[in-house]
Amino acid sequence: MKTFLVILIFSIIFSACSKNNAFYRFNITKTQEISEDNILSVKIKKNGIGDGIATVIYLNKVFPQTYNDDEYFYISMYTKSNRDNFDFFINDNRAYKIERLDSKNEFSTLVSVDTQWRQNYLIRFTTQERVMNFYLKSSEHSSDKLIFEKDED
Repeated sequence: MKTFLVILIFSIIFSACSKNNAFYRFNITKTQEISEDNILSVKIKKNGIGDGIATVIYLNKVFPQTYNDDEYFYISMYTKSNRDNFDFFINDNRAYKIERLDSKNEFSTLVSVDTQWRQNYLIRFTTQERVMNFYLKSSEHSSDKLIFEKDED
């Protein structure tokens, strides 16, 4: 009983002294919040074994005023070899525009991991169906499919 009383007193004292919880200093912008809802990650495999990771954001939902004529994705990826040229696909259609971006770019704040050794791309596809199966591959690498869905109009 004494132990319980001591624990109760200390927990009341320490909780009463704290005005703020752990989320007090955690600030996130509306854009970052929307991007977190539209971000998916996938392992990049080489011969069936994990060799890297890709983080993909569907930009049409994050910036609908800017990216609305085609399907746009931001990809931040890392592979151990870091030498392969990748092709990106949605519903078996290859991206028609791939722009390599610097490590610090307009989208780098949208991903939680922002390092210089990651490869960053702005990818553009022709307009697709409501459900989009995204994957990437190269001569040595491949990924599982990530499923993105458009908002219903």
